[in-house]
Amino acid sequence: MEMVKGSIGWLTMVNEFGVFTHSRLEADPKMKDLAESFIKRQDELERKGNAFNQAQRTISALEAQMVKADYDLDNTVRDLYFSKLGACGNNKKDPAILRWFPDGLTALIRCSFDEEAGKVTALIAVLSETPDDPVVARILPNLKALLETYQKSIAGLKAAITAAGNAWELVEAEKINWLVAYSKSYGDVLSILNGDKRSADTFFKKVSKPKKDDDDTPPEPPKA
Repeated sequence: MEMVKGSIGWLTMVNEFGVFTHSRLEADPKMKDLAESFIKRQDELERKGNAFNQAQRTISALEAQMVKADYDLDNTVRDLYFSKLGACGNNKKDPAILRWFPDGLTALIRCSFDEEAGKVTALIAVLSETPDDPVVARILPNLKALLETYQKSIAGLKAAITAAGNAWELVEAEKINWLVAYSKSYGDVLSILNGDKRSADTFFKKVSKPKKDDDDTPPEPPKA
């Protein structure tokens, strides 16, 4: 029998090869004990694989929340910039504008997530020096709240990516355990059948061209 390769996805292991072998073992009265032993490994790989899939879904949900938080923060920073620019006669070189936006608007809102959080934090510190400014009085409270939401969303997404990475490592380790159990099952079947390889092979699905399914893709951190 050609052994299943570890390069295939966990779903293929479970749904194609695992279900086939377990069903074949369970249907043979002489193999009942082997079927019970193998299904434990099957279930464990499926459980860890599903946990990884759930972790990926969590990443997607939190990424959407972070994009929304980034969108709201950017719009408020734009409002701040253009409101102050209008108050300065649309003079981008006005000292007041340069004090708030020394590198301009685009440099603040078109950077990495962590960098933008740091720049907005610095901007808030500058704005807090002139609380009576009409533009500051109108926008600063909302800007602070949006920054807090933004920072929490970044932290939540990073934690989710780490959790998914850990879940992925568990899947990889469990795939090895599954392969060991699969190979052992073949040896046990062969022993019970007194070395009849032709009969033993019927308990294991024929291996075709190896494939790697999407569920075996480790999480990638989103780009800013």
